[in-house]
Amino acid sequence: MSKSHFLDRSYVVRYLARALREGRLALFLGSGLSRELVNSGRGAIGLPSWKTLIKRMYSAARRPIPGGANYIQQAEDLKNWFLQTKTMRQFQDAVQNALYEHIALDFAAIRQNATLSGIGALVAQSRRGHASEVFTFNFDDVLERYLGYYGIIAYPVIKEKFWARSADVLVYHPHGFLPSPHSPFSDRGTILVFDERSYLQQQPDSRWNQRMEVAMQANVCLFVGLGRDDFHLKQLVERTSSKHAFVPAKDGYWGVVLRSKPAAEEIRDWHQYHVHVEPLKDYSRDLPNTIFAICQEAARASDRRRPV
Repeated sequence: MSKSHFLDRSYVVRYLARALREGRLALFLGSGLSRELVNSGRGAIGLPSWKTLIKRMYSAARRPIPGGANYIQQAEDLKNWFLQTKTMRQFQDAVQNALYEHIALDFAAIRQNATLSGIGALVAQSRRGHASEVFTFNFDDVLERYLGYYGIIAYPVIKEKFWARSADVLVYHPHGFLPSPHSPFSDRGTILVFDERSYLQQQPDSRWNQRMEVAMQANVCLFVGLGRDDFHLKQLVERTSSKHAFVPAKDGYWGVVLRSKPAAEEIRDWHQYHVHVEPLKDYSRDLPNTIFAICQEAARASDRRRPV
């Protein structure tokens, strides 16, 4: 199929549903997902945007936010100041406290969120298939806790070197992991990709990058809540686009980004890596509806039963 077919939403849904059905859909989640977590569109669960997270940390440290700097530079300035007098563990404490300030992660709060329900449907075991790999660039454990409420065994992978274990879902955290209050997971990750320097320190041959590149090269990738401003993601995509198993004339694209009202420049940027950008009207409704449509299409194509 040519790339022009991807201009039709129904074709994009069928394309991703087929990948889900065939066990070759890899899911990559970013901060755009976390900041949209609300309860039925009314009250926020509590996870901040990246910009809000930085503001909270500056406020807690009683320091003014530097003017004329973007939020990545602000994060680096804050981390550098922090580590002059405190330890890395104390810095992680500060990030963790700001991340989960005013958090509401009880079942009654998060089960109403349609986006979490959609992601849960994608990763849950089913005859119609499930996401083969799940990576999140977020620090939080909201997805694991949500799945756990439904009796799905989900574990965060927080170290480059880890023992294989039996689980329904493994959620990889290459940027770090900070468990929420009262979480069943007590350990924190050994790294925290927080500022520009820590982004640059991500070596191409690290185990994390190797794991993600292998997943990208062998699967159709669905990117949710991720934009082209994620420097680490762009590095991975650039290295993957020339090594992927897909054939442009046959498959069109090897990845799909779900974005709310993307700019034309962003769409062109992704296209050069053979990644399609599917525009969404909004995150609160159109995003979960699209994800559910993928699951439903995969189920229809898989169900060959006759009445009994």
